Formats: sequence, C-alpha cells, structure tokens
Amino acid sequence: MTSNDDDDDEVKRKENPPPAPAGPRRPPPPRAPHNQFEKVSLNRMSERLNSLSPDWEKGKDDDDKGKGCSMVEHDKEDQKKRLKRQLKFDRRVNTLQARIRHSVARGDPIVERQARLELEELVSTRLST
Repeated sequence: MTSNDDDDDEVKRKENPPPAPAGPRRPPPPRAPHNQFEKVSLNRMSERLNSLSPDWEKGKDDDDKGKGCSMVEHDKEDQKKRLKRQLKFDRRVNTLQARIRHSVARGDPIVERQARLELEELVSTRLST
C-alpha cells in the first residue's frame, strides 16, 4: 500500500509541478524612444496658438447698442464666419498634432516631418493674418 501511495504522489507531482518561485518581476519591454524635443516643439506651437486672441472672444455688446439693426445682423454674421474659420483652424491643428504624435510613436520620420512642416506653415500663415 505504501509503495502504491508513493507512486500516486509521484504521478501527481509530475502532473502538477510546484509553482515557480516568486522572484523579482522582469521590467516591461521598452517603449518606442520618446524624444523630448518633439514634446517641447509641440508645446511651443500650442503656446503660440493659444497666444492668438480669437476674434470671436472679443465681445461686441457695448458696440451693438448704438448701431442699427442691419449693422448688428451684419456683425453677427461676420462673427459667425470668424468662429467657423477659427474652429476649422483648431480642428486642422489638432489633426496635425495627433498625426505627429502617432508617427513618433510608430517611428515614421517621413510622415512626422511632413506633418510638422504643414503645421508650421499653417501656424505661420495664421500669425501673418
């Protein structure tokens, strides 16, 4: 009986090996290299964009009181057009910044460079107007 029990224990040990010793875990695999210059460059562009005072933030409440009805409507239409233009600009900037971030993460320097050039051109034309 005892020899049979020993054989059963031996079979069980082979089927269920003991758990691995709990040692220090291996660090996760390294991520794509992050270039600090890219982040600083994007932050500078964002600061430059934020420094622009959008036309739609300039209130016209005081000026509207003395104007005729047609002038007020005309100003509201202009303000609506400026707001639409500003939103279109903001959306394009966000798209280009996302393209830059994703291309850096993928390690695609060609797409990154194209997006950077396009963003710089877009910002410079916006600053010149």
